[in-house]
Amino acid sequence: MHIDRSRFSMWFLLAVVAVGGTLAAPSINGASPRAILETAVITDGSFNSNGVQIYFSDTGDGDAVVLVHGLLGNRQQWQPISSALVEAGYRVIAIDTRGHGQSDKPTQASQYGARMVEDVVRLLDHLGLDRVHLVGYSMGGLITNRFRAEYPSRLKSATLGGFGWLNDESPLADTTGLADSIDGSDVTPLLSSLTPGDAPEFPEAQRSAMNGAIFAANDPAAIAAVVRGFRDIDTHTAESLATNLVPTLALVGDQDALIRDVRAMASVMSNLEVVELTGANHMTAQSDPRFLEGLLGFLNQHGSN
Repeated sequence: MHIDRSRFSMWFLLAVVAVGGTLAAPSINGASPRAILETAVITDGSFNSNGVQIYFSDTGDGDAVVLVHGLLGNRQQWQPISSALVEAGYRVIAIDTRGHGQSDKPTQASQYGARMVEDVVRLLDHLGLDRVHLVGYSMGGLITNRFRAEYPSRLKSATLGGFGWLNDESPLADTTGLADSIDGSDVTPLLSSLTPGDAPEFPEAQRSAMNGAIFAANDPAAIAAVVRGFRDIDTHTAESLATNLVPTLALVGDQDALIRDVRAMASVMSNLEVVELTGANHMTAQSDPRFLEGLLGFLNQHGSN
């Protein structure tokens, strides 16, 4: 059996991020991300969101940028980008969504869906923030897009990384099937859905190693419940997207299977700018220097430091 090693490496990268690793990312003005964080005061906090304890980190001054991570991740995956944003003069707040990181991990699907959006609302209320820049990657983009639709008055801008419109043609359309596989501690169907073309087959040892790395830091029942709630978050229609008033940026790799969802969204959505990162995929786009460059340019355009 032929094994595509490059695709296995790409898949295993997600496992590294999921267990708390961070992706390398460029800084600005020549300072390293680690050096920036060592000179910044980082406040870790939590709040009660209707019975679920949610954790976050807060550092820097200036316009507030709230970062929402992807499925199987946590707030640490933003560390290099957070550093660059702090250096650029922004206040950066990164949240562990429910089901992830230090936050509580209920296992009922009813505890997710739109409640994940309400967690962001309560975060802003907890910190006394009126309007912010909201940035999400992958699942975080899903949450950000719903927040944009429901609470436009609380946003200066919205950025959707690696996510578009979860319509019936999306590679992620079968949320039930994906959730069932995750509930069985197998994440490979999910990763296959993010990979353009035919998914590779791997020996059982590699499959087990990847699942073991991911679920060492994640509760499969909680993550499955998160995925079962995706459809409750993405309730957009072509008509509702056409009425968007919030300046919105989509950053996506052109080798990401979800680029078709971004393009479908772009065909109907108002006030949307799309940047396609040539050669980047779902697992690498967030660490691409062009991701940070595009994000910083967009934030600077839609708010003051």
